[in-house]
Amino acid sequence: MKKPFFALALLASSIAAQGQSNGFSSNSLQNPNDKNTQVADLTRKKSTDLSLVENFEPQANTVSIAPPVTNFQSYLKFDFLSGDRVIAFEDFSQDKTGTFPLDWNTNGVGEIATLDNQTGKWLSMGQIANYRPEFMTADLPENFSFEFDLVLNAGKNTGGFYVQLGHAALNKDIEPTNWGAEFRMVGGGEGYISIENFCYSDDCKKLAPFANSAEVHFNSAGEKIRVSISRMKQRLKIYINEVKVIDEFKLLDATAPMNCINFKVAANANNKFAYVSNIKLTAGIPDVRKKLMVEDKFVTSGVLFDPNSDMIRPESYPVLKEIASVLKENPSVKIKIVGHSDAETTDLDLAKRRAESIKNAFQIEFGINESRMQTEGANSASTENSANPTDDKSNTLLAEFIKLPK
Repeated sequence: MKKPFFALALLASSIAAQGQSNGFSSNSLQNPNDKNTQVADLTRKKSTDLSLVENFEPQANTVSIAPPVTNFQSYLKFDFLSGDRVIAFEDFSQDKTGTFPLDWNTNGVGEIATLDNQTGKWLSMGQIANYRPEFMTADLPENFSFEFDLVLNAGKNTGGFYVQLGHAALNKDIEPTNWGAEFRMVGGGEGYISIENFCYSDDCKKLAPFANSAEVHFNSAGEKIRVSISRMKQRLKIYINEVKVIDEFKLLDATAPMNCINFKVAANANNKFAYVSNIKLTAGIPDVRKKLMVEDKFVTSGVLFDPNSDMIRPESYPVLKEIASVLKENPSVKIKIVGHSDAETTDLDLAKRRAESIKNAFQIEFGINESRMQTEGANSASTENSANPTDDKSNTLLAEFIKLPK
C-alpha cells in the first residue's frame, strides 16, 4: 500500500562537540640514603643482609589523576531525558566478532565488528535489509525513549538508514506490518532527513497522514553520532547529537500499541554501510525531584560513558542539570554519588572514577560545593533497574544519587 503524505518545512543543523582535558601530578622519593634505595641496592647485589630488609617500610610513589573534564558547551540547550526504567540495553559485548548477534533477526547480512576509531563492538549492516532486536517484542509503554550510537559510511547517493517504530502482527515479522512511523537519514554530510507515519490497518484509519523532510548535514563518513528518540503518546521527538531535528505533536495514534522497533538500510555496500551500538530502550518520564527528595534515591542510565572510560559523554548534560537544580533549590542537602562499572565487568576502580567525574562536573558546570558530595563505586550487575531483572539485555550503565541523612 502506498503511504500517503504531505510535506512541511524543517530546518536543523548538527554540531557535535566534545573536549577533554586530563591532568596529573606525581611525587616520588629518590634519596640515595633512604632504606628503600638501600634495599634496591641489596637486591641487585644478591646480598643476604636481612637487617635492612626487616626494617624496610615500602613508600609507594603517589600519583593523583584529576577526573577528565567534558566540554558540554554545545549541549547546553539539549533537553532530551532518558526514561527512568531501563527495558533493554545492547552493546554487543557478549557477542563474538564476525558473527551475527544473538536475539536479533534480519532478512539481509550483518555481523559484529570493531571500528578503528571507535570503542566497543558494533553491528554492521548493508545492502537492502531490516534488522530487528527480538528482545523488544512486548507492547511498549505510551511514553518511552530509544537511543543508539550510529556510524555511517554515507555520502551523496550512497544510501539511507531508517528507524521504524510501530506494530507488528507477529513476533517473527522483520518490521512493523500494521502501523507506525519511519525516520530516514539519507546521504550523510550531503543528505536529508524525513519522518512519515503509515497505516495498513483499520485500527488506525483515524490517524492523519503526515510526512516531513528537510536538508540536514548530519554526519561525515565514519563519524559517530547519537540518535535519541522520545515518544510521548502522539508526540515524537528526534535528536541527532544535541540538535532536535523532529518534533511532531500529532504523528502517532495515542491509543495504538507499539511492539516493534527496527533498523533498515538501503545501500550499495555489503554489510559495511551502517554500524549501531549502545542501544538503549527506557520507559517513563523521570521525576528527579520526587525521587531524590521524597524517596531519597535517584537511579539513572542517563549519565553516559564510553566503554572502560570515566569521561562523561556530553549528551549526559540534561540529567546532570536536573539533579543540580534540585541541589541548588535545597542547599542543605548532601548526596552520595555511586558510579558503576560496565555491565560485563566488576572494575570498581573505574566505577569510583566515574563517580568522581560526575562530582567534578557538578562542581565545574553548576557550582555545587564539593563538601556536599561523597563518591563511591559499585558493580552495575548489583543494581536492578529493569522491567525484567533476569534479562541480560536490560543491563546498562547506571549512576545513583542518594540523599544523605542530616
